[in-house]
This record gives sequence, C-alpha cells and structure tokens, in this order.
Amino acid sequence: MPATSSSVSVQETLGGRAEEAVGILRNGGVAAIPTDTVYGLAAAFDDAGAVERVFRIKGRSESLAIPLLIDSADSVELYVTDVPESFGILARAFWPGPLTMVMPKGNLVSDRLTAGRNTVGLRVPNHWLPRHISRALGKAITGTSANLSGSPSLSTAKAVEDQLGNAVDLVIDGGAAGVPISSTVVDLSGDAPTILRAGNITFEDIERAVREA
Repeated sequence: MPATSSSVSVQETLGGRAEEAVGILRNGGVAAIPTDTVYGLAAAFDDAGAVERVFRIKGRSESLAIPLLIDSADSVELYVTDVPESFGILARAFWPGPLTMVMPKGNLVSDRLTAGRNTVGLRVPNHWLPRHISRALGKAITGTSANLSGSPSLSTAKAVEDQLGNAVDLVIDGGAAGVPISSTVVDLSGDAPTILRAGNITFEDIERAVREA
C-alpha cells in the first residue's frame, strides 16, 4: 500500500475503503484508520454502543476520556460551550495538525466520552481520511489510538491487525504513519493554556503562536 498522504492518488486508492468505513460507523461499527499521527479507532461520537466497544477493544479505563476528531475548526461550537479566544489563535496556527485542544464540553458530548469531566478534547487531523469520514457522517468521530491501553501507539495497519485481531470491523491500510507520535494535548479550559501531554508541538510553539497573535 502507498504511504499515508493527502495526495489525490492515495485518496483515489483508499476512497472505497473510506466509504466502507463511513457505512460501518453509520451502523454502529468501529474502524481502525490512519491519521497524521498514529492509527486510531473511529466510531460515531454519539453512538453509545460503538463508544462502549472502543473502550472494550482497548481495555481502556473508565477514568480516561476519549478525544474527538472533526473535519474543520468550524465544527467546534457543536461540541463546546465556551470557546476561548486562544482557541482561534491555536487553530489558525496548528490545525489541521497534531494538536488536541481541551475545552468545556457541550450537551451533545456524553459524560462517558469525557470520563465524567466537563471538558472534551478536539482535533482536526492533517489527514484527509478521518476528516472525510467525519464530514460524510456529519459528526465527530472518536480519536483514540488503535492499540491496547498501556501499550505503545501503533503506526501501521499490520501492527493494528496483529494486536487487535478481529475486534474491529475494518482496518484501513494507509501505510506507515508519517509522524508516529501522539498529538500534543493542551487544556484551554483554565486561565492559561496548559500542556497535558507532550507531542511534536511544544509549549514554546504554543506560547509563540499566542504571543505573535
């Protein structure tokens, strides 16, 4: 399979698989898909049964939240109640890309997804496929990594198949992940941005973007 890319040729190659994933998610399924970071488990965010499957597939603790992937920054207000000024600055600087932003959650987002917290993590990935799936469904999809909890994130479809087996309904092979590092997670729900998980985007990068804006 070709390496993960946003090129037209790769989109044509994987287009049928992308539409298959859309159909599976519409019917409560779970698919393992390539992103711009690592492979992820995609399910419709508002399908309680599918979300439960994501937790079971990963063996994920109920105390851990699941972030969401969306197709564009314009969709954020569907899932967030109070969008801070810093969001617009960081979205313009780093989206699409490996930055997950945590903000106060809206009523559409279940407490199950957020592990009972009043915040939700959102990201627009720099990969056409998860954005396409979200846009085709008209809603966010889960964006947690496609691996067993506690084990390293996986950067190839083969590794996902070896570890998760038939637990998922579909594995889309988009080649090796271009940047096999999980996204940076920044909390914007407080008085100042706070890094919750380090990634390729550093706190210095975020500070610089805010300062320049």
